[in-house]
Amino acid sequence: MVNRKYFDTAEFYRVIPEQVGLLKKFVGNEKVHFIDVNYVDEGPTVAESLQWLQKKVTYRLFLKGHDDAFHVVPSDGGRGAEEQISSELDIYLKFRGVTDVHVTGCFDGNCVRRTVRGALQNGYDVSVDRESNILLRTDFLRDSFMTPEELEAIVKLRWSELTRDFPNLRMISDSRNRPCESH
Repeated sequence: MVNRKYFDTAEFYRVIPEQVGLLKKFVGNEKVHFIDVNYVDEGPTVAESLQWLQKKVTYRLFLKGHDDAFHVVPSDGGRGAEEQISSELDIYLKFRGVTDVHVTGCFDGNCVRRTVRGALQNGYDVSVDRESNILLRTDFLRDSFMTPEELEAIVKLRWSELTRDFPNLRMISDSRNRPCESH
């Protein structure tokens, strides 16, 4: 879910109603789990979302230290080990028999995309509505030499690589196909 400090006000007020609408739609569905993933030491989910997340008996908060909420750690602590320890999120979902994941969150080109990749690599059926996430990370642009157009092109390329590598990824791109409207 979204943390206010990294993006401009217009993006915040564009995204939060989308995400809150999705939460409201599924709050009464017992088969749907609400998983809230926050960076360690980055602050809590915004109140507008948190009030709906916490209405679910199946609400669970996870903390992460990487963009990918499904980040795995080699069992020996080093890089490239064959044995890996699953993420706490992956263990939680698999224990409960969850097979379908809809990812929404803060930055479309960072955490959302990387978490989508992690979920796909862990065998989940994944859907994502990119427009319900922050599309442009303005603080990142201030610290780089890229123009918004260059950053947008890079993010678009990375998403197209992801859809090429995982053809089963369900990209939701218009309001008629959004999960909150189809059930």
